[in-house]
Amino acid sequence: MAGSLRNFLPPPTTIYADHAANLYKRLGMADYIPRKSLFLDKWYPIPNKCHQNCFEWVTLNPNDEVVNGWLCFDMSALGFYRFASHAVIRTYQNQLIDITPATTCVSQPFLIDQLNYLKYEECIDYLFSTYGYTFLDHLIKDDSITFGDT
Repeated sequence: MAGSLRNFLPPPTTIYADHAANLYKRLGMADYIPRKSLFLDKWYPIPNKCHQNCFEWVTLNPNDEVVNGWLCFDMSALGFYRFASHAVIRTYQNQLIDITPATTCVSQPFLIDQLNYLKYEECIDYLFSTYGYTFLDHLIKDDSITFGDT
């Protein structure tokens, strides 16, 4: 099935292939973001709706900000890396937190995207319209990247 974690999805354009290569080069900057359960009055985050959750949180907490990026999936045994679009919150205290409830107990490293907000949204919209998923894959030759390096 297209889009499963087993199938490589070639980036739909050269621009996105270059972006995937850039993300791969920056893997050493990825880090594990702590997950926190946050609720306000009758509002609560929804699983698999990270962008919506973060936007709504920031609307309710204007001192915080949305940080767009990618969860990093090491698929090197299959010859590629997968980046799945994701959003987290940067609190007014400059802490990154993931407010979206997990659908799995396995945590993935998060890599902040360097595109501006509009370009990032354009990218994930294009990926979704092409594949039905917001995955950006990169073919690899070597899996020697470690996480948390600066």
